[in-house]
Amino acid sequence: MLNENEFIWLGRYDNVVNSGGVKLFPEQIEEKLAGKISRRFFMKGMPDEELGEKLILVIEGEPFDVDKAIFSKLSKFEKPKEILFVPQFAETTSGKIIREENVAN
Repeated sequence: MLNENEFIWLGRYDNVVNSGGVKLFPEQIEEKLAGKISRRFFMKGMPDEELGEKLILVIEGEPFDVDKAIFSKLSKFEKPKEILFVPQFAETTSGKIIREENVAN
């Protein structure tokens, strides 16, 4: 909340990733990576025994070597712990990516 009439939207509550007690907002991290990955992608939390949840990067298409330099502007908490590739993203009829259907927990 900025004041009683204004607030900053950080992202959808159901997308928040709690990784080792640090709350991460995938939409904010995706904005930082926009233009650095030529394919469609999204960030998502996955169960992790040590952290509770770990942040992963999911990229559409065939696997390739991701240049780790694209993560240089991210904090250590925002850097994905894993990169997954999905041949083709499942989408809604309006073309939005269905995150849950693209990565099984």
